[in-house]
Amino acid sequence: MSCATKQNALAQTVEKSEESVPQVSTQQLQAEQVAERLLNTSVEARVLDVAVRDKQAALMRLAIEIEKEVIVLHGVIGLRNRFKSGTFRELVEQLAQHGTISNDIRTGLLEFWKVRNQIAHSQLSDESILTSTLDSGIRLLRIIKAVPRPAYTVIEPHVQLYKDKNCTERITEYDGVLLEIANPDGGKKRMIYPAGREFIAGEVVGWDWDPNRRYWAAYYLNPDSGEPTVAWDSSMAFVGRKHPTS
Repeated sequence: MSCATKQNALAQTVEKSEESVPQVSTQQLQAEQVAERLLNTSVEARVLDVAVRDKQAALMRLAIEIEKEVIVLHGVIGLRNRFKSGTFRELVEQLAQHGTISNDIRTGLLEFWKVRNQIAHSQLSDESILTSTLDSGIRLLRIIKAVPRPAYTVIEPHVQLYKDKNCTERITEYDGVLLEIANPDGGKKRMIYPAGREFIAGEVVGWDWDPNRRYWAAYYLNPDSGEPTVAWDSSMAFVGRKHPTS
C-alpha cells in the first residue's frame, strides 16, 4: 500500500477517533483535568515551529510526543504493573483491551504509526502527504490527552510512620508518601502508602508498585485531628514513576 493511500486511511480513522472522544470525556473531571492538558499547547507549538523548516523532522518529533502521552496514560491507569515494557503497538493494544481507549482511537494511533514508519524509512518529501500526516498526528495527540484518567499528585513525600496503633514506636527504615488521588468522576481523596523511592512534593506520578517489597500494618498521626490513624494494613512499596517530560 502506498504512503498516500495509508495517509488517506489515517485521515479517515482520525475522524472516527474524534467522534469517539465525547463518549469518554463528558464526565465531571473534564472541566479541570482535560482542559488543563489540552490548553498546554507548547508541544504543538514546537512541532509546528520545526515544521516550518523541516516537515519530516516535525513528524518524527510529533511521533515522540504521541508515544510519551501513550506511555503516561498506560502508566497512570496501572497497566505498567502488569506489562513492564512493550512496543508502541503493544501499549496501544493493551490500552484498548483495558477499555481505556476506543477501538477507533486504537486504529487511529496504529495507522499513524504505520505512516510515520513508512515516511521515516522512505525519506518521503511529498509536502501534501507530510502536511496531512502532521495534521492527523496533532489531532491524535489532542485525542489521547483528552482520554479520562486518574491523577496522582504527591502532597507530602515524608510522612512519619509508626509500628503501633498508639503511635509511640517510630518506623525509621522508610517513610510514607501522601498522595492526592483525583478520579475520573471528579472525586478526590488522600491516601498514604509506603514510599518505595524518593518523592518530591507536587510531583505527578503513575500508579506503579514494587511487588518485591511488601510492608505490614503502619500508623501515622492524622495532621488534622492529631489522632493515631491506620495508614495501611498491608501494602507493596509505591514507586509511582514520574511522567516523561517534553
